[in-house]
Amino acid sequence: MRRERLFFPILVGAGFLIGCGSTEPPAGPGNPTPTPAAAADVVIAITGIKGDLSFSPSVATLKVGQTVAWRNTDSTTHRVILTGVFDTKALDSGATSVGTKVTAADTYSYICTIHPSMKGTVVVTP
Repeated sequence: MRRERLFFPILVGAGFLIGCGSTEPPAGPGNPTPTPAAAADVVIAITGIKGDLSFSPSVATLKVGQTVAWRNTDSTTHRVILTGVFDTKALDSGATSVGTKVTAADTYSYICTIHPSMKGTVVVTP
């Protein structure tokens, strides 16, 4: 009985600590910094099912230090991801992702993980 009384608080504490951990890499050169969606310099529309499973614009251009966000204008959920750079998580209809500040010039290809045929590109210039 004594072990059970000790085990429960330890289990709860461990769950709390694990839940508070971050899986995101620290911000810095080459790593994005999340910002509020309202502060995004470029917002890409997810037109999804109503728009033949597409993004608008399909190729978005921004400069190093600017932010990009995705707005779901479709009637179904989408999730935009580029492993290690950004992940919008599930975006319900009408939702806008948190803006992601990209700090390295490059061409980034991304997909909707729910609808893998949906692909787009973000070109970041110096």
